[in-house]
Amino acid sequence: HFHLCGNMTNKLAVLKGLFVKDSSNKGLVVHSTGYVTVEDNALLNIAMAGVFLEAADSVEVENIITRNLVVNVFGEERFAIPA
Repeated sequence: HFHLCGNMTNKLAVLKGLFVKDSSNKGLVVHSTGYVTVEDNALLNIAMAGVFLEAADSVEVENIITRNLVVNVFGEERFAIPA
């Protein structure tokens, strides 16, 4: 999760080769961060979104998202606690 990191041009900003399983709130997130690479990841049983971009401003540019596999994305109700 990259959160409000701004411009990452001269930094190593990579999410690569990860396996995320059974997440109750999104898989991989890039939020207000630019020049990030998200590649070669596998995500299984993820609530809400597999790869999520949350652009709050114009900072989120030149991100590369490639060769990711996302299987079984569902709504958050799956993790709701019964009344």
